[in-house]
Amino acid sequence: MRWFKLNFLIIKMIKIMKLFQKLLLYFKKIKKKSSLIIFFLSIINIPIIAEYKLSADSIEYSGSSFTAKKNIYITIDENKILADELQGSLNSNIINLNGNIILDSKPYLLYADALLYDHFVKTGTFKNVSIKSNQLSINCNKAYQTIDNKLNLTDAIITTCTNKTPHYSICVNSGEIDNSNKLKLNNVWLRIYDLPIIYLPYLKYSLRDSNNFELKTKYSNNIGYSISPSVRFLINNNLSANSKLQYYSERGIGFEQRFKLNSKKKNFDLSLFYLNDKNPYNRYNSIDEKKLINNDRYYLDFSSDNLWTDTKYVKSKISYISDKYLKEEFYRDEYLLEPQPENFLSGVTVNDTYGAELYVNNRLNDFYSNLNRAQMSASLFRTKISKTPVFFNSKNSISYLDLLDSNSNIEDTFRLYTRNEFHLPSKIGYFNFNPKLMLGYSYYSKTMNNQSFDNLHLGVGFESSVQLSKVIHDKNMWFGKGLKHSVKPYVNYNYFDNSSLTNSIYQYDNLDTYYDHNLIKIGFNQLFLTKKDHKLSRLCEFDLYTIGSKKNNSDNFFEDLLVDGRVLITDSLNFDYIANYNTSNGNIPLSISRLNFLKPLFNFSFSQYEINDSSLISTRFQIAPNSSFSIDSYIRYEYENNDFEHAGLTAYFNNCCTRYGIGYKLSRGNSHSILLSVNLLEFEN
Repeated sequence: MRWFKLNFLIIKMIKIMKLFQKLLLYFKKIKKKSSLIIFFLSIINIPIIAEYKLSADSIEYSGSSFTAKKNIYITIDENKILADELQGSLNSNIINLNGNIILDSKPYLLYADALLYDHFVKTGTFKNVSIKSNQLSINCNKAYQTIDNKLNLTDAIITTCTNKTPHYSICVNSGEIDNSNKLKLNNVWLRIYDLPIIYLPYLKYSLRDSNNFELKTKYSNNIGYSISPSVRFLINNNLSANSKLQYYSERGIGFEQRFKLNSKKKNFDLSLFYLNDKNPYNRYNSIDEKKLINNDRYYLDFSSDNLWTDTKYVKSKISYISDKYLKEEFYRDEYLLEPQPENFLSGVTVNDTYGAELYVNNRLNDFYSNLNRAQMSASLFRTKISKTPVFFNSKNSISYLDLLDSNSNIEDTFRLYTRNEFHLPSKIGYFNFNPKLMLGYSYYSKTMNNQSFDNLHLGVGFESSVQLSKVIHDKNMWFGKGLKHSVKPYVNYNYFDNSSLTNSIYQYDNLDTYYDHNLIKIGFNQLFLTKKDHKLSRLCEFDLYTIGSKKNNSDNFFEDLLVDGRVLITDSLNFDYIANYNTSNGNIPLSISRLNFLKPLFNFSFSQYEINDSSLISTRFQIAPNSSFSIDSYIRYEYENNDFEHAGLTAYFNNCCTRYGIGYKLSRGNSHSILLSVNLLEFEN
């Protein structure tokens, strides 16, 4: 009977344990429910001990309790903890650590004097805490690691200054480092030494990204003295903002606000600027110029790039400006890159076989000339036709085009365009030969004489080349191992009949040329290859070619001789050169050369441009002999007109948590600027 009762109890216990096991598995599937599991275990009084790895110089046991001393190293999942002493129990999840505690939780290290840690739910309380993340330092009395891997901070002081009494600090009552390494702070005071300066109810920035505080002051004979404090901060994980106040002694007070979103599929930049200009005619004072400028000066710039899928994306750009002189005066570097900003929307879908685009370009600023365009286009990439040896590709578009100048509408039309090509690639001995047949059609709803017009055009062509190569040697040289020389002479020819397209068509773009395309390209390509890190590397490439064309009844068919070359002299030094030589008059209408030298402590670049009657030399060098000092200098010089477009020299000095800059800039129009800047060093390496 006793055996029966014992057996009955054993069966009952087995059933209870199976039920408990099912409940335990259920709770484990629920995120952030470890506390429920512990609560349940405490009710039935069954201890569950989580596994962890412990190493120490000595471990002493007293019953179920133990003490570890010296060089303690604990690994709990991805957390690594070091300490001088540990006290724990075989029947408990709680461990008590003391002395020189270090928690490695990338991207930061946490130092503390004491830690009470539950290694089952991975929660713990740290005392006398110091957190280091690159240049950022956080000190607080207490920190608590939550069950969802957040770190709550109490009475924290934050700075990048290494002085015992920091030049500046951020003091907060409470805050947290979330599981995406974002620092969120409540009741924030910015202090200079021990003096509170600015109060913010909330502040957020990333331990992985840079957060920059900057103060710039400069003098320019155009805008007078200026002071520009700015701050960059994070709004959420992907969105950042930059706020800048701009005071100009001769022009007034301006404000600039920028937002930037960076994510895997969505990106955008938004810039806003406003200035109540008290002297808008300081530089532009002619009667015509005064008509285009008033006291309210502003701009809005927006650009975005959104990837919907791997094959579909949308790009857009919007720029609205109060007058065409604003950026030339206040944002000259941006103006030089883009004197007339674009406004467009483009939606694209593309794969290995075809591509399609919806494109809209519309003028928002009436003082610019523009080609307004609404266009749908589709292209079929070169594709083999069934089992035949023939390949086919096609380009098609339907467009509404409206040509505008700054005063009026010049001409508008609907245009239909298609161009189709058939290819028959083959190999004859060593020669690659690809003949092609082209068929095109264009339609215009309106021309200069207000009549519609259509045009059917045919074309033929071929591509021919042969490639020869030879290994010169296989020795180790300063440029790499071995040297291989490849030579590729080639001939490409295209004839496209456009004779029926008259000069009554406005030249909206390159599809509207009314002369025949009778073009032959003869070239000689040379390539030198070497091996670096067991991979083929292009050491030098040189392409010499001429293009013959019959345009506008010109008598000279072969008129241009062109060269395109690049040399990788070393891993740090490279040279590029492009030039066009006109055989008729002996002129060089195009010449572009670039020399770049890139080293960690020294960067140098030299560029030379000659395009028709325009010439420019641009140089830049940067020197950083150590982490505390650097120099950045550049020159843009038009040597034909003996005119400095830009010249500048800036020196930077790092001192503790601050970077100071002093510089001078000379711009076209004899505009002088002296720059002084102060930056709090970014919270990154």
